[in-house]
Amino acid sequence: MLAQLARTLFLAVILALFSSASISPAKPIVEVGFVLDTTGSMGPLIEGAKRKIWSIATSIVDTNPDAEIRMGLVAYRDIGDEYVTKVFPLTTDIQDLYANLLELRARRRRLAGERQ
Repeated sequence: MLAQLARTLFLAVILALFSSASISPAKPIVEVGFVLDTTGSMGPLIEGAKRKIWSIATSIVDTNPDAEIRMGLVAYRDIGDEYVTKVFPLTTDIQDLYANLLELRARRRRLAGERQ
């Protein structure tokens, strides 16, 4: 009888420990890559596109406060330009993403007769 009481008490303690332990699910991971056309034809549109990317990025961060969010950026141009792709790797620092976004410009179109 004493052994049965001890076993019952032991099980009660174990159940109490497990029921009070906070078992949290793994932190969700969100990875997002943005792609931005920085060719000359984007000249009049690029600032709006950058604002939209920033709006989406901040919305993702705001709506997923418990997630580990990594964002990256790829800018592209035409073959023969300064670069064909400029890759900014995934980062958890959204301000770094913003700084990289700010530095991107559309390739300036050459005017007829303008030297290269």
